[in-house]
Amino acid sequence: VSKLCSSYLNMDLPPGCHEDGKWVQVFLPTVFLWLGTQEELWVLADAKLLKACKEIFKVVYPDICYSPTMSGSVFGVVMQCVGEWHSNFGFTALAITIDFCASNQDLMPAELLNLLLAQYAFLYPNPDNIDKSETFHSAFVQELLATAHLS
Repeated sequence: VSKLCSSYLNMDLPPGCHEDGKWVQVFLPTVFLWLGTQEELWVLADAKLLKACKEIFKVVYPDICYSPTMSGSVFGVVMQCVGEWHSNFGFTALAITIDFCASNQDLMPAELLNLLLAQYAFLYPNPDNIDKSETFHSAFVQELLATAHLS
């Protein structure tokens, strides 16, 4: 039975996918690990994600005779999970930014954000000294990754 990707539920997955908790403990984390290695994880082509899902499925479920397709349940549920993962990053970044601006007493929020956005200063531990070798080492990025990705 084929449905819209967004209408598939975990119970629509092929029989055996939930055995030993493999879906949530192995398959999905492996998809997210793969996704994290992609150069452009925000606008990934469906065909590229599908190919990864097929390869991961073969390894995680060698005894299940199934190959994910664009219109199938495995890809549909994976797409929903990837959407939730993206959304979680966005909401967490927004919450961290609002909290940071609210706790700062030195500048108005708009002025502070303009300074942090200049040369993407928020990515560096010292926004006054942009050192490209320290990109993504800022407290903001570390908190975002710890909160959105690891929880």
